[in-house]
Amino acid sequence: MWLDTNIELGKDGKLYGKTQGKAYRIDPATMTLTQIVRPVSILLKGADDHMYLSRSENFYTYRLCS
Repeated sequence: MWLDTNIELGKDGKLYGKTQGKAYRIDPATMTLTQIVRPVSILLKGADDHMYLSRSENFYTYRLCS
């Protein structure tokens, strides 16, 4: 079974996830969930510890946390 979901720990201490084409951020201190953007196809943690996402097959990327 293939799930369209992943979650990463950002360098800012927040959790960043993607499910069903939506990217979101969770603040573990308050358990607040914030939708960042949709649609999104890929969410990943870069080698520089920043979170990046792609909104299409053209791989436009956005820095989510610094």
